Amino acid sequence: MSRIIKDIAEIFKLVGEDWDILKNSNVLISGGTGLFGRSIILSMIHANNLKNLNLKIYLISRAENPHNHFDIIEDHYGIITYIKSDIRDFCGKDLNINYIIHAATNSNSEFIKNNPDLTLDTIVAGTIKLLQFSLTQKKLKSFLFISSGAVNSANKIHNKPISETDIYSLDSNDKLFSYSSGKKTAEKYLIEYHKKHNIPIKILRGFTFIGPQINLNQKLALTYLVNCFLKNEDIIILNPKCKRSYMYTSDLVNWIIKVMLHAKSGSIYNLGSDEEISIKDLAKKILEYNDKIKLTENDSISNDYYVPDLKSIKKELGLEITVSLDESINRLVNYFRE
Repeated sequence: MSRIIKDIAEIFKLVGEDWDILKNSNVLISGGTGLFGRSIILSMIHANNLKNLNLKIYLISRAENPHNHFDIIEDHYGIITYIKSDIRDFCGKDLNINYIIHAATNSNSEFIKNNPDLTLDTIVAGTIKLLQFSLTQKKLKSFLFISSGAVNSANKIHNKPISETDIYSLDSNDKLFSYSSGKKTAEKYLIEYHKKHNIPIKILRGFTFIGPQINLNQKLALTYLVNCFLKNEDIIILNPKCKRSYMYTSDLVNWIIKVMLHAKSGSIYNLGSDEEISIKDLAKKILEYNDKIKLTENDSISNDYYVPDLKSIKKELGLEITVSLDESINRLVNYFRE
């Protein structure tokens, strides 16, 4: 059994009886071919196969063949309807939606740097388009927006876990400014629609994640280390003291679904792991699986601290991390070794 299939089965158990809340529901998902959306949809297909929930998923995607992202598991009941559209041009005429999961954003750092205007417009205009659509949905129970811990800019200010209330001014000279400011602006629109129109908004600020479905083409610390591992290339760390934390896919999907179903309207929570680790120590953990690779570190030019404070979501929704970082790395390494 593949690691992804095992993870899907694990998610099914974690969500547990809450799957029954989704019975006879219509779910609209944007960004369904990214890590978040793909993991959520595969889990929903599996749950529907086992429990016959009569669940319907409407997936907004620009891709020509988005179904290729979900063929790892058989969809017994054909629950996915594809809506080929840019999120900014979405028209949901005749749809009757109960839940919206809005995750449509290209988070690839190189894409953002090269396309700042498109990044900003896609995030903000796409969010406004879905908010306008939500006004027409009389049976809408939840509108979940996947935001980012980057809206805080706190990671460059202090060396402690970032809470939902740690908000600092964004640096307009930052090459990822369009992404951060786009998410921050989108959040403001969401909260205003909640206040003025009583739209059941919930916001999750995502941090960093780990799992077999991560995109190894993205330029991130984790993907760099994994690529070095797979290619037997020596590792050179530029900022060994930078701190990160990594939430595994199983916990990611469970938390998203639990927030969508149970969080209060207007709530904002962090999404990630609070098990922090330096980039240097992360590299060492991966090197335990390949002693042929050498590690070289340079003096840190940044002490960037990108770790979420999870006190609020743990206290208010009773959520916990179930997959440790060591176990996450073990699963990831063995998956790519196969």
